[in-house]
Amino acid sequence: MEINQQTLDEHFKGGIYRYRPDYVHTIDEIKDGYIYFQRREKLNDPFDCSPYLLSINDESVTLNKYAVDLLKRQGKSRQLARKMVRDTNINEFKASLKSSVIDQVNKLRIACFSHQPSNLMLWSHYASGHKGVCLHFHPSLDRNTFGTLHDVSYKEKFEPINFTPGQLLGDESLKHLIYSKSKVWEMEQELRLFDFNDKDKYYFKMESLRSIIFGFECPDSLKAKIFDLFRQPKYHHIKLFQAKPRNDEFGINMDLLGIQK
Repeated sequence: MEINQQTLDEHFKGGIYRYRPDYVHTIDEIKDGYIYFQRREKLNDPFDCSPYLLSINDESVTLNKYAVDLLKRQGKSRQLARKMVRDTNINEFKASLKSSVIDQVNKLRIACFSHQPSNLMLWSHYASGHKGVCLHFHPSLDRNTFGTLHDVSYKEKFEPINFTPGQLLGDESLKHLIYSKSKVWEMEQELRLFDFNDKDKYYFKMESLRSIIFGFECPDSLKAKIFDLFRQPKYHHIKLFQAKPRNDEFGINMDLLGIQK
C-alpha cells in the first residue's frame, strides 16, 4: 500500500532507527523487546571509545590526593594513607592508574541508532546488505530506556582530553570518550546509549517500537517469522513497511504492508 510522503514524514517524525541483520537474534530482540549492547572492543571502528582519547591529569598534587582518597575508601586511615602514598613510586602509580582506566573503558557497552531510516550505506553495512530490517523507535514513549540517548560528535582530529582521576564518570571527559568519532563516519548520523554494566540486554517498552522496515532483499523466511509474531495483540500497534529502490534517484521508497492478524 503506497502512502504519501507527508503521511510518512508524520509517522517517522521524532523517531530513531536501529539497523539489524538477517539473524536469529534479530527475531529474539523484537519478540522479547530488548536492545543488545555491544562490548566496546567489538565495535567496527577500532578508534571508537578508545581509552587513548583520555589523557590523565598526572600533576603530583592531583595524583597524591586521588591516591589518598582511594586508600581511605579502602578503609585506611588518612595518616596511613598519606604514608603509603609517600612510600609509593609515583611512576609506578601512574602506570597502574592508566591500566585501571583501560580496564574501566573496556567494560563499556554501546547500543547504536541513527536519525535516518533510509541510509543506503547503513542498510548495506548493518542490515546484511538490505536483507535485514530497520527498527523504528519513538524515544519519548520510553524515557527510562532512551532518556540518556545522545548524538555522536564527529571530529576532524583524534584529540585526547585531560581528565582528573576519580572523576571519569559523569564529566566532560566521559562524553568525549563515548561520543567522539572520526568525521569519516559522519554519514551515519549516529546516536547511542551506553553502560558500564556487564548486562548485554536492556528491555524497552514495546509501545516505543513503532515500525519495522524490511530491506530490499529481505528474505521471505525472515518476513514470515515477523508476520507470525504479529498475530499477538501486543505487536498490533507496530507498522510494517517494505523498502523499495527508487527509480529516479539513489534512494528508498516505503510501502505500508497489511497483514492478516
